[in-house]
Amino acid sequence: MGGSFGTAILAVVLQRGLVTHAAAPATAFDHAFRWAVVLTLPALVAAFFVPGRRPAAVDAGSGSGTPVHA
Repeated sequence: MGGSFGTAILAVVLQRGLVTHAAAPATAFDHAFRWAVVLTLPALVAAFFVPGRRPAAVDAGSGSGTPVHA
């Protein structure tokens, strides 16, 4: 859902920028790109706090080094 909302927000920002800066569309794209960066930063910060997986335990008794699935 985040991708859909992000795309919709950036489409609106770009459309409004193209209407406002009709003579310089590069300004509208620059503005939309800045919004994309600003909206990505919180997601990037949150990604660092997502817990990772624990490595699988190895059965020391078998000697084969295969993971034990509990």
